[in-house]
Amino acid sequence: PVFSYTLGAEGSKIQSNQTPSTVQGGWTDANDNYVEGSKTYLRIVSGNKGLDCSQISLPNHLVTNPPIDSQQIAPFPPEPVHPQANIRKYYQTIASTNTTAWRYLPENSKISKNKKCTLQQKTNTNRLTTNFYADTPVTWGTVNKKVFSNWTYEKVPMDVSGLKNETNVAWNASLNLPLSSDDPKTVANESGNGRNFTWSGCILERETVREPSSWYPIPLGAKDMDIDMVPDPEDPSTQWGPRLHDVLYARTSVTSDGGIGASKTLNSVTPTKIMKKHEDDKYPTLVEMNKASGDSTCPSPSRIYKSWEPGEFRDYVNGLTTGGWTFHDIGLLWGARLMSPNGIFSTHNGEGNDLIQRHMIFMTDGDTRANPDAMTAYNYPYYDRLQTDVGAEPTEEDLNPITDERAAALCTAIKNMNVTLWVVSYGQGVSSAANTKLQACASPGRFYIATSTADLTNNFKSIAAQISALRLTS
Repeated sequence: PVFSYTLGAEGSKIQSNQTPSTVQGGWTDANDNYVEGSKTYLRIVSGNKGLDCSQISLPNHLVTNPPIDSQQIAPFPPEPVHPQANIRKYYQTIASTNTTAWRYLPENSKISKNKKCTLQQKTNTNRLTTNFYADTPVTWGTVNKKVFSNWTYEKVPMDVSGLKNETNVAWNASLNLPLSSDDPKTVANESGNGRNFTWSGCILERETVREPSSWYPIPLGAKDMDIDMVPDPEDPSTQWGPRLHDVLYARTSVTSDGGIGASKTLNSVTPTKIMKKHEDDKYPTLVEMNKASGDSTCPSPSRIYKSWEPGEFRDYVNGLTTGGWTFHDIGLLWGARLMSPNGIFSTHNGEGNDLIQRHMIFMTDGDTRANPDAMTAYNYPYYDRLQTDVGAEPTEEDLNPITDERAAALCTAIKNMNVTLWVVSYGQGVSSAANTKLQACASPGRFYIATSTADLTNNFKSIAAQISALRLTS
């Protein structure tokens, strides 16, 4: 059976504990003369050298009691689960007493013939925090089994917290979501309990801006281009999200009787969405529609700064895989984040000063290729249009210049971080126009072209020799 419930009247609040605390204020200059009753205390008292500030009369201590702050606090009760007997809410009150003291502070001046005394105030706050809890009874009943009604097509947020591993710094490789099978024609007969989706480790970038007039300096709203920004737990626009290819759905045609057609509706400008299953229960179950097509290559994982054993380093490099398209900006962006002394990896990278030499080697095997149908760090550009005008279907010719402009801005930002930026163009398929942009990206004299494996080996030997010849200082 499917259970329903009703909530009774909330019980009385029961005190659980009390905690006193004191906040000591600091001395600050009075903003103006202070009036107490019929007497006025001057903000500045001037006199000759014999003026004694400690002998000037002061206002009485001022004691105030702000209104008591009372609020419900976390943890907030979730929906009850059968046969739970009650739900518990937590409350807190804070009673405060503010005491303001006064003094006249002498001016320390050896030049002036006169002496000044400045009125200052300091406020200390005593607080008494009292915690309570209250229980609300739950009465259970039963309702009819869920009955499938219809499908609608809309954007629905998904809870991906199941990827977080609370026991260590690693992340789970999969999570369960309330989605059903790949075939929308079969879901009406399924339980809707959800299934597991794997995660390869790639992420979706945080909030960006659409086609600014210039990418450098970095636009204020382009949080994805801010190398050192630390995510704010309360601001999703500053956070990264997991790239879950199997949970994104392409728009499809819909028949007049509400059925689902098989072809994509390419001229739609609505962002990528998912299907929601409506039922006679208050909690609709999400089910899968046709997944968005296109390449979704996820590169090999990066590593933070560390000391390597030669064999370990060789195995890591030999295990790196390539694939997908060519986005110079994302490679530069994550390289900068990994080595910045001020960002999310700052504890691994040392202090940000001129005594530490930082080198980045950026290698690419081709011109920029930003396929609008490929899954990227910005979802599917064709559908989601996070970097382009939402009213037009972006093409590769639209996306390539944006990627190049972003890459150029990041090259400048990296070099301004006191980083020597080496750039290697590898392969015979790189155009002269692309090489011109890559040379502009590199630090002066730090650009290399390799058209063969032998050239590439010699280039890296040259780079290594120049880096190792630097004198290290402490």
